[in-house]
Amino acid sequence: MASGKDGGALFWRLAGVVAVVALAGAVIHLHGKIADLEERAGTDSREGGEGGAEEILRESSGGRGSEKDAAGARELKKARLEAMLANASRRPIEAGGEAPDRAGPEREFEPHESFREAMGRDGRRYSPQECERIEDLYRRGNEGFDTSEGREALERLVESFPESNRAGCAASNLGAHYLNEGDLESAASYYGGLIEAGSGAVFENGEKVLPKALLNYGEVLRRQGDSEGADAAWGRIAEEFADEVDGEGIPYGDLARDRLGIAAP
Repeated sequence: MASGKDGGALFWRLAGVVAVVALAGAVIHLHGKIADLEERAGTDSREGGEGGAEEILRESSGGRGSEKDAAGARELKKARLEAMLANASRRPIEAGGEAPDRAGPEREFEPHESFREAMGRDGRRYSPQECERIEDLYRRGNEGFDTSEGREALERLVESFPESNRAGCAASNLGAHYLNEGDLESAASYYGGLIEAGSGAVFENGEKVLPKALLNYGEVLRRQGDSEGADAAWGRIAEEFADEVDGEGIPYGDLARDRLGIAAP
């Protein structure tokens, strides 16, 4: 049995966790209110972000380089892209922008603007208590992602708050888990749901859920023997999400063309 001193320490640790979760829910709701006020006032709160995905692999000479330098930069860019694609084809399906194996103090960063906008919409859609519940389920799900309890928390999030941004991210993570485990039926269910709903969910690093779902759904269909369906999923990426990038900065258009066997333009 724990001593009174140990019990008191445990109580304050638990109280701290509850306070953090409550604060997260309140902040999300506040972001929603702020975004709503900005929208009404006709202001534009976006700053920076110029260039977007196109800047990821762009080699810049500041406009002063010779044609030879520009050609060399293009060759370097092509070599880097080929190396990334080769590595991408060997790595397992990844959960997404907040997969547990990407967590850690060395990965601290400012949430992407598109993620903040998505969470702001949730702040307008849900009450502070609901936002708190969403964050609690998502946190517990990702912290225990390798356990059945953690995955059950993500499943409850998807079922209880299907229109939330976190639910889209959770469904993507669950789909990746089941695909890696070889449970194609469950993976298809989660990815298919995201695609059917036209999910606009965004991971914290700015990676969009929908092109990831299409890429992995195509892999599910390929393993199930539906090559036409797989090509259709990857073809849609090439048409609609070619300039979006994954968590490692690789354009989804290149990933899709690689699977379709089409040379990059």
